[in-house]
Amino acid sequence: MNAGELHDRIIIERLDRTTSEWVEIADPVMRASVESQGAELYRVRIRYRHDLFGLKDTEPKLRILWDRGAGDPRVLFVDDVLETVRSREVTLMAAGRAVEEPVLPHGVVERRTWPE
Repeated sequence: MNAGELHDRIIIERLDRTTSEWVEIADPVMRASVESQGAELYRVRIRYRHDLFGLKDTEPKLRILWDRGAGDPRVLFVDDVLETVRSREVTLMAAGRAVEEPVLPHGVVERRTWPE
């Protein structure tokens, strides 16, 4: 992965089981490549980290604060971690949360994202 591909700034946080608070992981701020996959799904590529290797590393819950430059970071919840290039690159599969509510006439469904 070339440094020039890392256009986005993210912060990674983990849920603390004892306090139920989100806490930053070690060295939480990093550059990333965030790519939309549609339907609030995202592929987030970062440089290799020894503490993010596989699905077990998302426990109890892992989230990304994605600074899109607008001063309002997007919250993405990590569903999987993949070592995509051995000891060089990790991919985080993440999702924003959306709910659908049938509130419009004629069977049209309105979609709203969850509050963060």
